[in-house]
Amino acid sequence: MLSLLQLEYLPGHDLFSFNKTCTRLPMDLTNAEGWLNMAESSEIRDHMMFKCRLLELLSLFAQETEISYSQIETYIKYNPLFEYIDRHCAITLNNESLAEAFHTNSNTLRLNFKKEMGITLKKYVDLKLLEKIQEKLIYSNMTLREIACLFSFSDEFYLSRFFKKYTGISPKQYKINHFINDIHEITF
Repeated sequence: MLSLLQLEYLPGHDLFSFNKTCTRLPMDLTNAEGWLNMAESSEIRDHMMFKCRLLELLSLFAQETEISYSQIETYIKYNPLFEYIDRHCAITLNNESLAEAFHTNSNTLRLNFKKEMGITLKKYVDLKLLEKIQEKLIYSNMTLREIACLFSFSDEFYLSRFFKKYTGISPKQYKINHFINDIHEITF
C-alpha cells in the first residue's frame, strides 16, 4: 500500500521515492492487523492511537528522507505548470507558449524554474514528453507514426531521434527490452 504513494516533482523523481525505507521498518503482520483494527474501530481512543502511530511512522519516514519542506513548497508552486504540461505535452510545447498560458514573461519563467527546480524548463518538458512516449510504446498498440502525430512530431524519424537522444536506444529497442523484462519478471 505504501508503494502507491507517488508525487512526482520531475518525471521519474518521486517525492516518496524514499518509501523503500518502509520495508526496513519494524512491522509484522500482527502489528499491521492491529493498525487496521484501530482504524476500523468506532472507539475514539482507538482512532487517537491509530493517528499517534501513523504520525510516529511518518516521523520515521521523515528522518530517512532528504526531502525538505521547501522542496514540497516548490512543487506545490509549480504544480499548475506541471499539470498544464502533462495535459498539453507535445514537441511543440516551449517556454514561450507556457509563459503565454500563465501570463508571465518567458525569460522570468525559464530562469525561475531553473533556479528553483534545478532543471531547465525545456528539459522538464522533454522528459515529460519522453515519459508519455514510453507509456504509449508499452501500453498501446499505436504505431510509431501515430505516436509521432499524437505528440506533434513532424514524422516518426524525428520522434526516433528525440527518443534516442534521451534513452540511447531506439523506440523499437525500448519496446523489445520492456517486453523481455516483463517475461523475465513473470518467469522468476
